[in-house]
Amino acid sequence: VSIEFFLKRALDEFKGDAMSAQSDRLRESDHIEKKWTGKVPYLRLIHALADNDEVKDAFLKRHDIRPGRMAIENRNSNDQEPSVWELMAEYWNDPAFEPVSEELPALHSDFISSEVLSHEKVAQLSPTTPEKCEENIKSMILQLNRVILNWERSGQGGGVFDTLDRSDEDSGNVTKRTAFGMFANPTDCVLDLRRSVVAHHRSYLLYLWHMLEKHDLMSSSMPQLLNNASSTRGGKEVPRVIDAQLGKGECFVRKRAKHTTAGEELQPLSRSIRQHGTSMERVAKIEAAQKERSELRALIESLKRERRELSVKLATLTDTSICDVLV
Repeated sequence: VSIEFFLKRALDEFKGDAMSAQSDRLRESDHIEKKWTGKVPYLRLIHALADNDEVKDAFLKRHDIRPGRMAIENRNSNDQEPSVWELMAEYWNDPAFEPVSEELPALHSDFISSEVLSHEKVAQLSPTTPEKCEENIKSMILQLNRVILNWERSGQGGGVFDTLDRSDEDSGNVTKRTAFGMFANPTDCVLDLRRSVVAHHRSYLLYLWHMLEKHDLMSSSMPQLLNNASSTRGGKEVPRVIDAQLGKGECFVRKRAKHTTAGEELQPLSRSIRQHGTSMERVAKIEAAQKERSELRALIESLKRERRELSVKLATLTDTSICDVLV
């Protein structure tokens, strides 16, 4: 057998190993970078939010900040309670979590029948993370907010965002307004038309709309100012509720818009910036004091160690001297 034969066989083996490693890297890259497609991963994420009371409670309190200094010091601690996004990621990645979608034929053709949203259907995707859960939920809510705005403006919805009772000045009747994105005794025809404002490949937005309304999470997901507490031009007008209390009607709004200066308009913004700066300065002082205490404790421990080492050395030298004297 010649040397060329062994070299050729070794080269072929090396090429085979290199091609196998490259194919493994490509498969791993496809697994990691594969994006969510279809409705199943999004429906599974929606049920991870809606099917557990602990997750729903955490979602409602996701913006709450505990008062006090300890809350600031322990905000990055491992002992703090998991966030809503961590809980959702845990449920989404759990193979034992098998939610069942609702049967909603009036909502969209994708929901004519219920189906089990098992983990096997998303096993080819990479495991989700709390950051990815937060990104997807916020993205869906943003898209749904635009869908509901189009729905309300089309005349198919309630057309108003106000939940207060209003009295008609002419008849004295009290009417109940429909909340933003909510339905008050809707007809089947009205529900059927919701699909017209959503792209066909995003039917999961309609399902999210349904689940947020069903589990009373709509107001927390998409808060809206009431009509009487807002103005069409926030920089130059005042809310109608203030206008009504002053009793000057539309003339007051026009007068305010006419005589308001740029400095007066920027005063609330400047005040808010100053308050925010004061809060950030307070937090920075707390963090600096904590860091200084940590450094001081480390210095004290270092000095104690040096003292112990010197004491040991001194004791050793003393024993040696005594032995020399005795000898």
